[in-house]
Amino acid sequence: MSRVEEVLTQIKTKHLCAFPDHPTPLFKISEQYNGYWLEHAFDALVWSYLSEDGGAMARSHIELFLNRQKSDGQLPFCVRMDEQGQVLVRYRQLQECVSFARLCLETWRFNPDPAELNRYYTACIAWANWQERYRMTTQRGLIETFCGYDTGHDNSGRFSGIRYPEAFSEDTRIPPVDCPQAPLLSPDVNAVYYGTLSALAEMAGLLGKRAEQTDWQEKAQAVRDGIFLHCYDPTDGFFYDVDKKGNKIRCKSIAVTALFYERVLTQTEADTLFQRYFMSETEFRSPYPYPSVSQSDPTFKDPGSFNSWGYFSQALTALRTLRWMPHYGYTEEWHRLLRIWHSAWEASSHPFGQELHPITGEPSPSSPYYSSCMLLYLLAEKIL
Repeated sequence: MSRVEEVLTQIKTKHLCAFPDHPTPLFKISEQYNGYWLEHAFDALVWSYLSEDGGAMARSHIELFLNRQKSDGQLPFCVRMDEQGQVLVRYRQLQECVSFARLCLETWRFNPDPAELNRYYTACIAWANWQERYRMTTQRGLIETFCGYDTGHDNSGRFSGIRYPEAFSEDTRIPPVDCPQAPLLSPDVNAVYYGTLSALAEMAGLLGKRAEQTDWQEKAQAVRDGIFLHCYDPTDGFFYDVDKKGNKIRCKSIAVTALFYERVLTQTEADTLFQRYFMSETEFRSPYPYPSVSQSDPTFKDPGSFNSWGYFSQALTALRTLRWMPHYGYTEEWHRLLRIWHSAWEASSHPFGQELHPITGEPSPSSPYYSSCMLLYLLAEKIL
């Protein structure tokens, strides 16, 4: 069996599956992650593109989360099965990672129904308002990170010394009161929020709500301005997490790619950042790109374990390049990345996993048959 056949068989027999009280099939992440995470909703959209299913899988995932949105607007970060087969709906962290509103809009484009767009618009307004209401406690104009897990970056150097890398409360509206650093201002969390506001502006325009479109555009611009004001360091041209006292946490994290894939950056700004950090073999252009922190960063050290956003090149990062590298005109480098990841898995007998060693290309044992990795492999087969 070829590796392509292996992937397709695995997906069709193990990953495309029913879920209790949900009318349509969903795309499970892996056996290790037995469920559906908000940060992986993009995976479902990629499957819809690759399988040409008319957006059915993407729509199914959107519905899963919308149907579990709280009355105050909060979306769950995951819906999964526990070991006893019970459904768990969790709200204890953000972990959005790619703008859900933007994914709603891209899903809608498969079948442009005005009624569906209006429903998405209303739900995503509620989500944006929830974040503004509960995640701007320090009044700095940006959404706040209460714990490392809000970003989805487990074991990252950007959170070294942070008291709460993990969620500290089941109620994610409550800010930490005993942490010297948090609430933080994170460039990726706010890039995603910018993506939400700009998607709402686009939805409003499509619905003929011109005044609301202008309001959302102005709010998005204010978030972009805030990211540059608080997170950007002009001395090295990079964006950092900022603690509650205004100190930058100087870890060069792959979180910066959210500024690309949520279209926060102009072409000129993107080119400058890309050339300096993603074309440099001492920064993010490792033999197996892209590591979770820059190779120049003091925290870039092989942890000897797995599921590390402080070292390994993550399949999630690699798959999300679809959202920004072609858009900004980096097609040659994008194809290089696709070839490298494709070749790494062609040369390996390991089940398609979550991450690669950024120097050797060896897979870690984390999460065999990981959805993002398998989709990236299929995308490379299609594109190259």
